[in-house]
Amino acid sequence: MQPQHTNPASPNENGDAEQSHHRFKRAVEQALLLRGSRELGSLAEYAQFLKDLFAQRNAGRRARLSEEMALMGELPARRMEAAKRERVKVDLGNLIHVQRNSYSVNRRLIGARVEARLYLDHVEVWYGQRKVEDLPRLRGRSKHRID
Repeated sequence: MQPQHTNPASPNENGDAEQSHHRFKRAVEQALLLRGSRELGSLAEYAQFLKDLFAQRNAGRRARLSEEMALMGELPARRMEAAKRERVKVDLGNLIHVQRNSYSVNRRLIGARVEARLYLDHVEVWYGQRKVEDLPRLRGRSKHRID
């Protein structure tokens, strides 16, 4: 098998993944309609709702999954990083620019180089082996979070 790259802004070139995503979104919509309410008490409750829906949709695939698992190799000895790390400089407006988004940090860091660790839902700012900020991550580009 040879890997292939898709062109930017061409989701139609990644049909299997896009179709699966589309089908799952439809399944979520249907499950919410059958539930009778879109109101969920917390993020943990929503996560459990999605987890149960995944289990239900994947139940018919267990035999094929076990077949694949038997043929898969061992995982790498070293764990993959959960965060993307970027070294950035704090500008005169006490802002850091990470993936075309701007975040404000403490004024005492102006001119310093800090490490921004991008996780799925938040950004950590580290300076001198110490976490100095934990900010919600912005989605998209050209957005800003100023405190």
